[in-house]
This record gives sequence, structure tokens and C-alpha cells, in this order.
Amino acid sequence: MATVSSSDIQALQSLAQRVALLQPSTSDHIHLVAFTAGALYSLARAIQCRFDDSRMKPDLDEAPRELAKVLNRISASKEPPNPWLSGYFIDSAMLRLDALGEKLGKKIGPRHPLGPEVPQAVNDMKHTPDARIAEGWDVRFSHVLHEAEQVVALLEKAVPGPKKAAV
Repeated sequence: MATVSSSDIQALQSLAQRVALLQPSTSDHIHLVAFTAGALYSLARAIQCRFDDSRMKPDLDEAPRELAKVLNRISASKEPPNPWLSGYFIDSAMLRLDALGEKLGKKIGPRHPLGPEVPQAVNDMKHTPDARIAEGWDVRFSHVLHEAEQVVALLEKAVPGPKKAAV
């Protein structure tokens, strides 16, 4: 059962269109826009791979078999299965959005602009030996998309957009 709706896809497309309007000119701006593009791409790929929120609490009995399949495919220069890829890409999006939230929070505020779910999952990935996968994470696709919206809104304040025509 897919967690992502057509309105989520449209929201992601809209975010990409908004970022595409920005006009980065400094290395700082270019980095922020590029890193945001990576987060949005990761979300798009998670959608394409049919991400489901159930991946946020893995089946620990099935996980070793899934990892064996993933690693066998990688060792054969083949792409891993979509369910695993969807989790990979949502993790990539969360890591990027958390970093962007920290950077933009320091740059333009507020200091901690993201809600608690994405930063907590990222903190677990980075600092907890088992990343708390046995407990599962509270974060859902809707949280990650919401944080992308927050980051893009901050990015629009930090990076110049198109110049308005003089009337």
C-alpha cells in the first residue's frame, strides 16, 4: 500500500518549480540550491520507488534477507529492489533536509526551523548504534514533505529570486 498521494507528487513538483526560479550567484547560494535539489530528487525517487511509511519500522526478521538481496544485486552491478531503494531515498532526503534546516536556521532563522520528527530520525541514524530501528521512527512521508516545504520557504528568503520588472 503506497503512502504517497497524487497531491504529494504535485506538491513536490511545485517545490522543484519554486527552487528553479531562484537565481543563486554566490557559492553559498549555489550550495544551498544544489543541496535542496538533491533533497527534492531523493523525495521524487522515493515516490517513484513506491515508498510506504511501513518502512519506518522494519521487519527485523525479514531485514537480513532483504539486505542479502540488496547486496547480491549491488555485487552484480544491478539496482537494488524498489522497496529498499525507497527507504534509501527517503533517508537521503531526511539527511539533506535536516542539514539544510540547520544551515538555513543559522543563516536566517528560526534557529530550529524543522519539526521534531525528521531531526530525531536523523539524530538516531547518526548517533544511536541501531538507529532505533527496532522501535521504529515516528517520521512519515508527510512529515518529510512538510519539512521540504519549510526548507524551500527558508531558501526563498536566503537566495534571490527573479527580479520584478519595474512598472
